[in-house]
Amino acid sequence: MKPHSFQLLLLIGLCCRNDLIFSQTKFWQQMNGTLSNRVSHLISNTNGDVLALTSLGILRSNDHGNSWIKINTGFQGTVLCLAVNKNANIFAGTNDGSILRSNDNGQSWRVVGVVLNNTPIRCLTISQNGYFYAGTDGRGVLRSIDDGQNWTHVNAGLTNTNVLSLTIDSHRHLFAGTYLGGVFRSVNHGENWVPFNAGLTDSIVFALAVDSSGYVFAGTSQQGIFRSVLPTTSVREIVRTAQISLSLEQNYPNPFNPVTTIEFSLPRSDYVMLKVYNTLGEEVAPLVKQNFAAGTHQVVWDAKGMPSGIYFYRLQAGDFVQTRKLVLVR
Repeated sequence: MKPHSFQLLLLIGLCCRNDLIFSQTKFWQQMNGTLSNRVSHLISNTNGDVLALTSLGILRSNDHGNSWIKINTGFQGTVLCLAVNKNANIFAGTNDGSILRSNDNGQSWRVVGVVLNNTPIRCLTISQNGYFYAGTDGRGVLRSIDDGQNWTHVNAGLTNTNVLSLTIDSHRHLFAGTYLGGVFRSVNHGENWVPFNAGLTDSIVFALAVDSSGYVFAGTSQQGIFRSVLPTTSVREIVRTAQISLSLEQNYPNPFNPVTTIEFSLPRSDYVMLKVYNTLGEEVAPLVKQNFAAGTHQVVWDAKGMPSGIYFYRLQAGDFVQTRKLVLVR
């Protein structure tokens, strides 16, 4: 499988006041400088520089794109993806499985590790705690905890190992976009994966991004951009070693104002729907509609803007259905 190598630029959270009038006749201008070929990946570092992965190699601009300099000298191989850590070090994944690092804003590069010999690295992402994740062609996801020097497979539950894109939310939940397998999600640093595809009708996911509110965006092959129904950061998984049975716990606190936590447990992976209804039986909050791994999970409901009163929350997982009462007091 040789998917097209490109990265989708997602414009997330673009908004304007309705009393603001734009006088420009256009919103874009071409900022090529020395660029005239295909650009497949764009990132910015903590210094405010923009780095572009192009058919000419890696280029950098420190003047808002007016000029570009080539910074991919001193190494062999073709770079397929870029990432920047919190220390502004630049990392590059190559077509031969190597990880390159530059500590001087791209002036020099050195190989810091090999993910897999002769296996293209399609995507790289780095978590806030310094964990590295690499998505590969046919070998799934690998993780490094030592700045890319050594790597281990983290593929349990990842039934499609052609990984095209990776992203991490603020809770360090990891998402992998695949070729013909849709999206997978891990809440334990890649140790276990579950499908995250309910409602996703295009299974080729070239790009993933998470916005500041925790919504996940997926750029697909044929059907444009999808967004998660709920912020993924509203769901937290608790790892427990005791035997788990299927259950829905009473929310806490209860009564509450305006935030409460709902906990449920699954003995095995299942598709879960969790919704809140008013006393008329009308749905007022679709909290969860997705697959979950076996374990105990918590969902936070923020009832800001809802009137005081009695509500009911209903969990459905397979044939299991349970409803409990909660009270919102202002």
